[in-house]
Amino acid sequence: MRAMMNVTVFQTEPMETEKTDETVFVGNQDFLRTVFCGELVNARPVVVSFKGDPRTVPKKSWSGEPWQGNSGLAADLPADANNFFSLAVFMPDDSGEYRRKKARFQAQYAVMLDDVGSKIPTERVTLPPSWVIETSPGNCQVGYLLREPLADGLVADRLMNAIIAAGLCDPGASGPRARLARLPVGVNGKHAPLFASRVREWSRDLRYSVEELGAAFNWR
Repeated sequence: MRAMMNVTVFQTEPMETEKTDETVFVGNQDFLRTVFCGELVNARPVVVSFKGDPRTVPKKSWSGEPWQGNSGLAADLPADANNFFSLAVFMPDDSGEYRRKKARFQAQYAVMLDDVGSKIPTERVTLPPSWVIETSPGNCQVGYLLREPLADGLVADRLMNAIIAAGLCDPGASGPRARLARLPVGVNGKHAPLFASRVREWSRDLRYSVEELGAAFNWR
């Protein structure tokens, strides 16, 4: 087992925090507006939504669509589907399509720890999170909102690789800049019956600088 992180907890002013043993309701649109601050112009996060088992669906199911920052996408994110969003925003290619490609990366708005509670002991995560979503029984994704969007792709890679090196997230198949996280409303299609995601913590005003997160995750 990996050694415990030396986590630095930074002093912040009191934040409005919704933390409870019960499920906190946060809609997908409100969640996305909070993560991306409503300041998007051409660059967009990519939202992925499909039904079925993520391990067996066709590769094209993971392509996704750009989130336009309005409520029109709500019908395309049904509560009985696997719903994901990119932690970064991307510019369209020459054909106007949005893809989670390294070359199209524009800025990252959040980072995420995966498999907390199952593969990663909960006590290892001592930096207060912006959100905690239970994505399968006893297993959570833990997210941290960035105070300012991180536009340097190499720095974004270093930060995410530090989290992976600390054993707090799997490497993923698409590279650090293209990572997806689960949205608060949706299901995990790996389970039968389907497991509906549950928001366990939601601190929409709690944001960190890149330097604070880098120190917390032993960035070298």
